[in-house]
Amino acid sequence: MLLVVVGLAGCKTNGDTALSASKFRVDLSLPKEMEAGKPFLLEGTLVNKSHHTWQVDYGADIFSYVVLSDKGENVLPSTDMLVVDSIGLMKTLKPFEKFGYDGGQFMHPHNNECTLPAGKYKAVAKAKFRIQEGSRKVDFELESEPVSFTVS
Repeated sequence: MLLVVVGLAGCKTNGDTALSASKFRVDLSLPKEMEAGKPFLLEGTLVNKSHHTWQVDYGADIFSYVVLSDKGENVLPSTDMLVVDSIGLMKTLKPFEKFGYDGGQFMHPHNNECTLPAGKYKAVAKAKFRIQEGSRKVDFELESEPVSFTVS
């Protein structure tokens, strides 16, 4: 009987430490109110949904954002014009911990600041990062659920 219990506990641990996209989630937060013509911040966060601690490698541009008008047009400037220092950063992401990063002094201009005219919009946060597990490295690109909002 003891062997069965130990075996089952081992299965649970191995399942939780198996590296997959299902262990992570990207969330997007917006201010409660946004005024036309006034800047506001989009805040992406990476969430560790597992019971395991992971080493996350990322660049200054870990988060990017897409904001669409009610007509489906992208209203943010192209990210092709961002200046990003090629710097590698690392974060230990503990179980159920959330992590956000705005690019710090390594990205100009910041891609999470937005100024929009009055209207209805949808936004998505995208995260691009790498998990290092021993000698194995796995790249991930995840995105949040779309968030609808109104600028008045």
